[in-house]
Amino acid sequence: MSLLKAFMMEKPNYMYATIKGSLTENDGVFSGFSASNYLQLQNTTEISQISTFEKWEIQLRFSITEIEINNAILVYSGSSSSNRSIQISKDGAKLRVSMSYTGTSNDLLSATNIYTFTSNDINSYFSIKIEYNNGTYNFYLQKNNNAFSKIYYFNSANKMFYNSPFMIGSNDKNTSEYFRGSIDLNQSYIKLGSTKYKLQAVVGYTVVGSPTITDGVVSGFSSGNYLTIPETNLDLKNTVFHCKFKTGNDLTTPQSIMQFGRTGQTLPMLFYIDSNKAWCFYSGKNTGANAYTRIEIILSANTEYEIEFGTKNTKRYLKFGFVGNMQNISLTAGTDENWNGSIAKPTYFGNAGTSLTTAFSGSIDLNNTYIKINNKLWFNGQQA
Repeated sequence: MSLLKAFMMEKPNYMYATIKGSLTENDGVFSGFSASNYLQLQNTTEISQISTFEKWEIQLRFSITEIEINNAILVYSGSSSSNRSIQISKDGAKLRVSMSYTGTSNDLLSATNIYTFTSNDINSYFSIKIEYNNGTYNFYLQKNNNAFSKIYYFNSANKMFYNSPFMIGSNDKNTSEYFRGSIDLNQSYIKLGSTKYKLQAVVGYTVVGSPTITDGVVSGFSSGNYLTIPETNLDLKNTVFHCKFKTGNDLTTPQSIMQFGRTGQTLPMLFYIDSNKAWCFYSGKNTGANAYTRIEIILSANTEYEIEFGTKNTKRYLKFGFVGNMQNISLTAGTDENWNGSIAKPTYFGNAGTSLTTAFSGSIDLNNTYIKINNKLWFNGQQA
């Protein structure tokens, strides 16, 4: 294989931003920001070490709809005098940046104006790129698809402080300090050293009641204690549901592990335990074409397993097994065409439905539980 082909086949790296509240999305472009509706970058080991790198870049693409409102947040990190990092905001017609190296004050930049918008810029797309390179901070701006222009720079031996996740579109503190416009994650990224991370939004779970959550492992489920993902429109043609779970002592009572939709509604997919075996229920969009597959493996109590149900261009598949050793499972009769198109349903973890009246007696490992849509991660086990 040539180096060119190898480069073209290389999978991109991602950093994920959890959708907080409810945002409007159009193919990776987000709008509808407010104090409670925004994106928050998940705090990974890589981003937490940004201050140790001699070279890094942050790029964010956005469109403005006005030039009057003050302090409309694009990027914000650090809400107190002990963990300040960076703030990029549109302050009226001014594009301003504040940065800190101590975490206690804006001692690198303090609301510095780096660009002035005009009425001709309304509804145009801009990309702001901040580059740190061995003691020099460079600021670039691109309008629409024109070339980037350097609009500001300064030199400092001090590196930007980081101790609080980046929030995009709001600061969640002041009800008026949110961005009015749209933010395009498709052309936004963070680069640390030579590694570039594309930004991608994912949904998060909501806690109902008080299940026990320890290091991403959830237990203590009941009819009033479980996790849910709000109703979301999923494209069923290319969808993957994957769950890692640990059985409890009860393996005989029917109990729900993970379900998309809810018993009593249209129920496209359900993982559950019954009579010492794992089951997968699937109906797609059509309640008249329900199908069950019983996995003919006797379960053991207090044992970890993985299960995965997915579709590939309307063709369904099922895998199950011990952790790291899933096997293909033959599906019983069903209608593949019911997995073509989209349907809006909530997702539940560990919850008892109207037919499965017993909640899951074991635990779910959210660190290894996910949902993919069209080969893109849609849920990766993080809280909303």
